[in-house]
Amino acid sequence: MIAQIDAGSSAATMSLLREFLLSETAMIEERIGQVGVLTPEERGLSRTKIAIASRQALSSTQRLFAALGGSLLPEGTRIERLFRDIHAMSSHFLLQPEPISEAYGRLLLGLELAPGTRL
Repeated sequence: MIAQIDAGSSAATMSLLREFLLSETAMIEERIGQVGVLTPEERGLSRTKIAIASRQALSSTQRLFAALGGSLLPEGTRIERLFRDIHAMSSHFLLQPEPISEAYGRLLLGLELAPGTRL
């Protein structure tokens, strides 16, 4: 029963995250179409939300894998590749919530960004 709960919860979470990413992308495109560039605060907010969504996707994937066990990933299958891809993606600096949230928090608090900070 736990596997079914995790499967259902993970599928719903992934659907929610996909809808969020599509919506966020549309908002960014619309805003850039209006003013040409996002403000640092807008970039910081958007990147923080995307990094949090990435972390949620990884967590959901891990939960599903733990519930279903290693047989979920037969070598050479598409699902094995997707599992590896989400782990590789989640390690990218711009998808790590902590450094992005720190930079965004500094903007919100009126503090200077550290040298070399990317938003």
